[in-house]
Amino acid sequence: LSWSTYFGGEQDDRASAIALGYDLQGNLNALYVGGNTSTLQVPATITSPITTATGGAFPLANPSSSTYFQSTNGQLSGFTSKFDIPSFQVTWSTFIGGEGIDRLTGLATNSMGDLYVVGNTRTSQTTLSCVANTQGTFPICNANNFSYIDNIFTGAPNEDGFILRLNPLHQLTWSTYLGGEALELIQSIDIDAMDNVFIGGRTESLAPNASGIPTLNANFPAYF
Repeated sequence: LSWSTYFGGEQDDRASAIALGYDLQGNLNALYVGGNTSTLQVPATITSPITTATGGAFPLANPSSSTYFQSTNGQLSGFTSKFDIPSFQVTWSTFIGGEGIDRLTGLATNSMGDLYVVGNTRTSQTTLSCVANTQGTFPICNANNFSYIDNIFTGAPNEDGFILRLNPLHQLTWSTYLGGEALELIQSIDIDAMDNVFIGGRTESLAPNASGIPTLNANFPAYF
């Protein structure tokens, strides 16, 4: 064992995903950790890197313009945090979510240093923007005007999947819901050597139809 730590606040905190980050020269430089938290308290002063215990507050660090990723008023919120390598100091950490329950389930990085975040959300209020907002809405950024991704949200207990992409400066560059008229759960993400993104999960939406999960190049529908 060469390094280990607790991470979280005064409430329930669960890590559910990790990803390694690399610079453009291919050198390992970051460890990303993602998960879910019900900790509402935030530090009185947000610093980066975090060098001392946060006294039960959730360890936020340098969220920059990411104020559109909010705590969910004591409900479950996603979070993503970055540990620099080799120092393992937390240099960036933010909530991911809106006014509803949000669950983060997967992280992945590509060759350009972008971070992809996937999960599930009950936040039904959206903002068609890539910039920060403070209204508890979920940001939809450069998503082609919902042309192939529907969010026909019917509320709890239904959830939709979501996908976010953040650049190496941790700025949101693309995000969308992924779902239809019923329950969707995104459970995994992977990126290949060509930077193609693969998403896996489950759905209870009828497919294919106008309000269900879109299918493309499915060849023989017998195995779908």
